Parts: sequence; structure tokens; C-alpha cells
Amino acid sequence: MNNSKQKRNISITLLIIIISIAGFFTIKDKTLYVDETVHHKVIDNFCNLNLSIHPNLTNIPAYHAILGGICNLVSNIYPINSIHFTRQTSLILSLAGLYILFLIAKKLKHKTPIITTLQLLLLPIAFPFYFLVYTDIPSIAPIALAILLALNKQYGWSGILITLSIAFRQNNIIWLGWLAILILLENLPSQYNLKNILKYTMRYLSKIWTYILGTLTFGLFIKLNSGISLAKAEEWAHPSFSIHLGNIYLMLILFTLIFLPLVITKFSKTNKLYKNKKLLASFLLTFIFIAYTFLFKFENTHPYNQHEFAIHNKILVVATSSLKLRLITLIPIFLALLTIFSTKLRKPLYYSIYLFSILFVIPSWLIEPRYYIIPYYLYILFKKENSHKTNIALITWQLILSGVLLTGMLQKLFLP
Repeated sequence: MNNSKQKRNISITLLIIIISIAGFFTIKDKTLYVDETVHHKVIDNFCNLNLSIHPNLTNIPAYHAILGGICNLVSNIYPINSIHFTRQTSLILSLAGLYILFLIAKKLKHKTPIITTLQLLLLPIAFPFYFLVYTDIPSIAPIALAILLALNKQYGWSGILITLSIAFRQNNIIWLGWLAILILLENLPSQYNLKNILKYTMRYLSKIWTYILGTLTFGLFIKLNSGISLAKAEEWAHPSFSIHLGNIYLMLILFTLIFLPLVITKFSKTNKLYKNKKLLASFLLTFIFIAYTFLFKFENTHPYNQHEFAIHNKILVVATSSLKLRLITLIPIFLALLTIFSTKLRKPLYYSIYLFSILFVIPSWLIEPRYYIIPYYLYILFKKENSHKTNIALITWQLILSGVLLTGMLQKLFLP
């Protein structure tokens, strides 16, 4: 590594550390933000060896048990400020996940993995939650480690870690399925006959036995729990086995906003899309389907999505208030799809990310940007890299958006 590149990497690493420390200390107040009221209560219970679960906790409490266990061990040594300490330990777990994502970027041979890591940290829908007691960001640590282990062909441990991620957030079962498919596609035999297919099938099943065990365990949980959501008091808000397109629309709208410098760059280079007739046809059919369902079928009905104090709810309410505004909203949706269809991923098998991202969000009636963090992270990691100029523009843009969101939340002006 030459000296200039080494100095740049050190500078960006220091920038990540400074941003993380600054973000943490700006949110040192004791205000509990929305879901923190539930998560912190359960962690505090576990810290005091009280295993009772809050009636509104929808997650399997692995995250809460880890942080509660750490709290209990430390509280025996010296007194702690509970919410501040809990945020601190949650941040450490989150930054551990960010470091593993850096290792994935190196494994995938990113030219500048440290810049990729900075983009991941500054993703606006993710950044504020690094400093709060929410499960979304900490759950990335076991998922990222599972992906890294799978890329290193350590499939047994990979299955264990991705199963652990389900105990953070149940919908992570989708990423278990994605990794299992990825392992299948990575190891397909070059020639097919009945003998080698049977041999390969047995070898494949032996590689993913921990994935199978994790799936069966989750199936048992659903049966015993009579549904996916742990909280029966919140089951009406998170119905099991339903399909909703609301998160698809918002995910595309926010994609254009968050990745605006990339969208502008791709828009000027869409001639390759027009030259590929199959790809162009797929793009047009996808847009027509999305446009028709959004214009004539979609209704923003979830009660939690009516509170306009949250920015994304304000977007939903305004975007669906008239046919004219729905038509205007199709512009960022169109640009997002255009960018996605114009983006090359590192391997053909990685295009499966798109299908599993859809499967990840469509079961949710509640429309929530936090659900797009992992799909966006995988998009950043597995696509081919941007030019240096685009990267700088993207990082600058995301730093502005993240700063606005964090500041607005701290000032109690709005929620991300």
C-alpha cells in the first residue's frame, strides 16, 4: 500500500471514529425515543435478573439478553447510568457489525473498503439508530459475520450466526434463506447427470445443516408462539403471513433521495440499459406494475403511519393525498428503478439480493425505513464500486442528510 493511500485510509478511519464519538455524546440525554421505551425496559429487567418480558416487545429477546447480561456483570463492579450505558454497549455491538462489514468489503475486493464502510455508517436511515437502543443495527453484527463466514466457506458457523440474528429480529429468517441459496449457487456442479446431482445434493445438505436446524427451530417457535410477533398486544400491528407493497414504494422513494449523487450519475449513463432489450423490458414491466399498484391500489392504512411527527409518515401522507401527488411521487420511484436496473453487481448470483430484499419487506403492514437498512447495505457491498468523484459526492450528501436527521431528532422536531 502506498503512503498516500495509507494516509487516506487512516484519515477516513479517524473520521469514522470521530463521527461515532460525536454522535454518541450528542445523544447523551435520558429521553427514550419511541421503541427505546420497550427495549430499554426489557434490558433493565434482564440486568436485574428479572426475566419478565414487556407486553409490547415483538422481538425474540436475544439482543436484550446480551445487553442485560453485560449490564448485570458491570453493575457488580461499579454503578452505571442505565440508559447511557445501554446505549454505549449497543453502540459497541453496532460498530463491531460495521467492522465486519468492512472485512466483507475487503473480501469482495473493494478498491477502497474504508470508503465503503463510511458510506454504510452514514446511510441516513441507519446513522441515528447507531446511538439508540434499537435492534435493527446491532442485528447486523451476526448477519455480517454469517455472510463473511459463508464467503470463507465456513458454512456451519455461518448458519449458527444467521440463526442468532433471527433471535434479534424474526424477519432475518429471509437472510438465512438468501445465504442458503447463495451457497447453493456458488457450489453448483459444472455438468449435470443423475449421479452427480444426487451426490451434490447430499454434499450441499451436509454444508447447510445448521441452516436447516435454524429454520426448523424458527418453525417451532412460530408454532409454539402461534405467530411471528412475540408480543400478542402488538400482533394486530404486525400480522403474520400477510403481503403488503407499501414498503416497496417507500424503499424506492428513499433510494432516490439517499443515493441522489449515484442516481444522477446513472441517469447520464442509461444508454446501456436501452441497448439490452431483455433488461429494458424487465425494467418497463416492473415500473408499470409498481406505478399501477401505487396509483390505484395502495392505501396508507396502518395507524402508526398516520403520525406525521415521523418524516417518513409525512412523506406517505402527502404522497397519497391526491392523484396528482401520486403521479409526482412516481418520479423518484422511476429514477430508483432506473438506477437499480443500470447497476452492475459483482457476480450474477448476487442479483438474488433484490428478490430477497422484496421478500424481506413485503410481509410488513407497517411502513418503516429501518427495514431497508440491510437491503441498502447489501446493495452498497455487492454492487460494483462508484468512481471516486461519485463516492465523495455520495458521502458528502449522506453526511448532510444524517446530520439533519440526528439534529432534528435531538431537538425533538421530528423522528427519522
